[in-house]
Amino acid sequence: MATSLFNRSVQWEWEGDRGVWQQYPLDIQQEISKAFEKGDKEVAINQTEEITMIIKFPTMTQINQKTKFLRRIRLCIEFSDRNGFYVFEYQNEQQKWLVYNVEIMLEIAKAIDNDEDLISIDSNNQSYEIDLKKSIETKSNRKIHRIKSSLYLRKIFDL
Repeated sequence: MATSLFNRSVQWEWEGDRGVWQQYPLDIQQEISKAFEKGDKEVAINQTEEITMIIKFPTMTQINQKTKFLRRIRLCIEFSDRNGFYVFEYQNEQQKWLVYNVEIMLEIAKAIDNDEDLISIDSNNQSYEIDLKKSIETKSNRKIHRIKSSLYLRKIFDL
């Protein structure tokens, strides 16, 4: 199940135990998208009556308000010509793959739609370019990659 963000079909996911990504329920995905479109930096979502999560867009994390347990979140964007939802990640200095924030994900999607190979990014007081053809950030030579979310396919077969 997907929602919309700035007229793009997207799905919001959180990283569960053992690194297994889980899709938020559709109503929560819609709430997250609306908050981001309004320009909010974070949004409180009620997963149950007892559990409230704070979604923080700048760090792409969710925090359990009661336990303070932190998990990663990600935005997957649908690319119709690629048959599915994808997320772009970069490899940090410790060789760990991290998701790009929402703004950068949307810039990447826009560049792909326009058949552009090079994107200029200004984020968190840093300027750099992403070379989609070479799959690197040009200034730091960080590797980037795109991975397909398998959650959408599972939902189709569950119907």
